[in-house]
Amino acid sequence: MTAQPGLQPQRNWGEGAKSATADRALPTLEQSGSLAGPGREKFDRRELLTYVWVGTLAALTVGSGVAGYQFLYPRRPANKFRGRFYLGAAANLPQTGSDPLLNREGRFWLANSENGVHAFYHLCTHSWGGGTKLRWVLEKDRFECPVCGSKFNLEGHYFDGPAPRSLDQFAIEIVVGSHYCFRNSSHRG
Repeated sequence: MTAQPGLQPQRNWGEGAKSATADRALPTLEQSGSLAGPGREKFDRRELLTYVWVGTLAALTVGSGVAGYQFLYPRRPANKFRGRFYLGAAANLPQTGSDPLLNREGRFWLANSENGVHAFYHLCTHSWGGGTKLRWVLEKDRFECPVCGSKFNLEGHYFDGPAPRSLDQFAIEIVVGSHYCFRNSSHRG
């Protein structure tokens, strides 16, 4: 063994060499019978694969459960279509019998009649018009469809034209005190 200046001499780790750990008796795989360590049962490939499969199935089950929950109970942002709309105090609503207000973001008409506040979907209910937007005719105090000519009163009830039913309405609820809120989950009128 020759040493270069400034370097440690190399050791020969061949068959005849001894190390400091050779004096201590380390268990071999044949002696312990397992990679799991002393005092544990045998840990073989079959058990490892079982743990891997169970872990994978558990992760898939949890992932599917989370995806299913998000599908069944989606989060809907406030003041966006298909979410909740906070309309403010009752004083901000249209007066009884006055013209309805169109909310373009929510795609609804907000009307106040003798029977209370109503929120109507802004499309006509006829099937062949392809989603025609209703308009409020001020001179006649009614909603009219410019395509099919269907007519609806201030409460959303159908009274003339080819539309098969009244306007679709959204549920309205009083949230805190006199503040109104409604959810864009329509029911057939």
